[in-house]
Amino acid sequence: MTPVRDGDGSFTCSRWWRAGLIRTIAACSFGTVSACTRNRANASRWPGRSGARVVFNDAVRAREDARRAGRSFPKAAELSKRLITQAKRTAERAWLGEVSAVVLQQSLRDAESAYRNFFASLQGERKGSGMGAPRFKSRKDARQSIRFTANARWSITSAGRLNLPKIGEVRVMWSRTLPAVPSSVTVIKDAAGRYFASFVIDTDPATDLERMPDSDASVGIDLGLTHFAVLSDGTTWSAGKTRIRSGTTR
Repeated sequence: MTPVRDGDGSFTCSRWWRAGLIRTIAACSFGTVSACTRNRANASRWPGRSGARVVFNDAVRAREDARRAGRSFPKAAELSKRLITQAKRTAERAWLGEVSAVVLQQSLRDAESAYRNFFASLQGERKGSGMGAPRFKSRKDARQSIRFTANARWSITSAGRLNLPKIGEVRVMWSRTLPAVPSSVTVIKDAAGRYFASFVIDTDPATDLERMPDSDASVGIDLGLTHFAVLSDGTTWSAGKTRIRSGTTR
């Protein structure tokens, strides 16, 4: 399925897609559409995953070192210069040059956002449950991801492949047609070793509502153990086999 890039589409679905169980949100200005890559790429083809994790951990370590020494936290610009630009010139971190700079910068922003949310939570300025301090990411984490924004100059080819900086073209099995031009893409590796591409789409809520089919029908949903969900019209969704250790289902 070749993605549409006309820019006038909309998100009108509010269901779980069976192709990868991907949820889309109805009538929302931002949504997510995902596609599962066909090829099981090895780690050497995806250096960004390790690069993003290493830069994130280096940022956490730099902040923790400053805290223990009683110094003020280093600014984002300083961390970018030290942990990316200068690190690439060292023998230990020279391999970061194989990773898209945008991916590394996004990882730094993620660390900055994690600390910002942590401090806001401590001061009672953040709604919801309390946030803990950012922790180091492990290479053994079941779920890993890298994010490419528009600045990374990634693209979707006319053949429906995903062209990623420093990685190249990747074959994709599309779960649905993209309704608009995506502003970013996140490549996710799950615990089962599968790769997914998650796109952020900016749509018009008014257009979304217009595209929704007219219907007065309603349905009740009951979640259970024997079945994942049972609808009031008799439709059932199986629970699937739970992978307790990885926290995923297949």
